[in-house]
Amino acid sequence: QKVCREKTMAEATLICIDNSEWMRNGDFSPSRIEAQKDAASLVADRKKSGNMENSVGLVSLAGDRAKVRISLTDETRKIKKSLHEVQISGESHFLKGIQVAHLALKYRINRRHGQRIIVFIGSPITDTKEDLKDLAGKLKKSKVNVDIISIGDNNNHELLEYFHNLVNKNDNSNLVFADGDSQLLLSETILNSPILEGTGYGGGELGGDMGMDGMDPLLMEAIQASLASYENENMDVEEEEVPLQVPGTNEEPGNNEEPPTAEVPMDVEEEDIFANMTEEEIIAYSLSMSMETSSAMDVVNEQPEQPEPVAEPVDEPEQPEPLIEPVVEPETADKEQGIDNEEFPDYSNVDIENILSSLPGVDTNDPELQKYLSELKEDKKE
Repeated sequence: QKVCREKTMAEATLICIDNSEWMRNGDFSPSRIEAQKDAASLVADRKKSGNMENSVGLVSLAGDRAKVRISLTDETRKIKKSLHEVQISGESHFLKGIQVAHLALKYRINRRHGQRIIVFIGSPITDTKEDLKDLAGKLKKSKVNVDIISIGDNNNHELLEYFHNLVNKNDNSNLVFADGDSQLLLSETILNSPILEGTGYGGGELGGDMGMDGMDPLLMEAIQASLASYENENMDVEEEEVPLQVPGTNEEPGNNEEPPTAEVPMDVEEEDIFANMTEEEIIAYSLSMSMETSSAMDVVNEQPEQPEPVAEPVDEPEQPEPLIEPVVEPETADKEQGIDNEEFPDYSNVDIENILSSLPGVDTNDPELQKYLSELKEDKKE
């Protein structure tokens, strides 16, 4: 009987997770703490998908004190990383954790954003009703909405209902009891609850069934339209492939083939043949059939021999005959070139030694010169 919240403005949300020793219980698969992490991750994704301006933070309730794990941010990956680092430790502080979350909401990015605290609690609450009443008054005055998820049987029903009735205003706060004996996961219980209404995915709408948690709504609508178009095209193709029948006949159009005639089985024919044969005739008949079968297989396997390619004669190009130049004797060559040897005087009989002695400054007794003259005389003799 909750009223669906309209998405009128962006919202800042602090998620308070119970990480006390009670969260080792295995009534939720695989454990309470892991079920909380999955559910908190789902809430962060859906809040971000519902409005891009939404911001989410994380507070742990157990340990020495309740503390802010990560302040308000618009990056869900930071929330998931911080959830992975949460460890089980000590006792839970329900009232202190909500006070810390209320203080963190004062530092939200935009003061006009709405304020919401989502609390997971699965351990006994030790706070009194008077303390819870004072806290509820402060939250209601600051217009902070509170969603509470009670995990398992923890004897907190009376206190939680009392606190919820005090803090609730215009049905903007919710109280959900998650029973570990049910077949639903904790994240599925939250998905089917009013907590995620107003994000575009609450109440088990599109998204959870398709396995598209945290996907942008516009993208999901585009995927839906594409799937519908694909199905329509497939239906059109199937209708086109259905063969049309000519009225009054059982035959398909364009099929003018004659129906196949019934053939007599080979076994029946052989029985009729063998019935009138003796044993020797049956053996002879079988041998002749086997010979025909083998000859037929030989014909099939035989391949026509391809003639060997005959090399065509190739006309070799004629090689030019080598040019042999005639040997011309020197005297003939001189005559052909018009050279007259008579024009050049013959100095073979000249006494070179006398000529050299007449030259000033030449010593004809020089050993080197005498050696050269002697060699010259020997050449003349040859």
